[in-house]
Amino acid sequence: MTELEIRTPLLQNAKFLRKYQHRAENPLIKQQLMNTLRALGKTTPQALLAAAYWRDDSRMEALPVLWKMIAEREILASLHNTLTMKSSIWLAE
Repeated sequence: MTELEIRTPLLQNAKFLRKYQHRAENPLIKQQLMNTLRALGKTTPQALLAAAYWRDDSRMEALPVLWKMIAEREILASLHNTLTMKSSIWLAE
């Protein structure tokens, strides 16, 4: 493999998400995100957080939980494109 084949958004996303895999669980936030995502269907992290929480501080608290859920494949996203707050996400179910 060459550098061009290795240095892709997939590698960048894996490095980014790896930081969230060993974070502590927050079952209340996790359930809120799952329920909201079920209601919304395919959406974006930005829209999911806005629908789940109206306060910015609550959204910021929920963001690491959301990335952990993506890292653990409870919520799916296309990892072949750079993850952003506007990336498409959907339930793994």
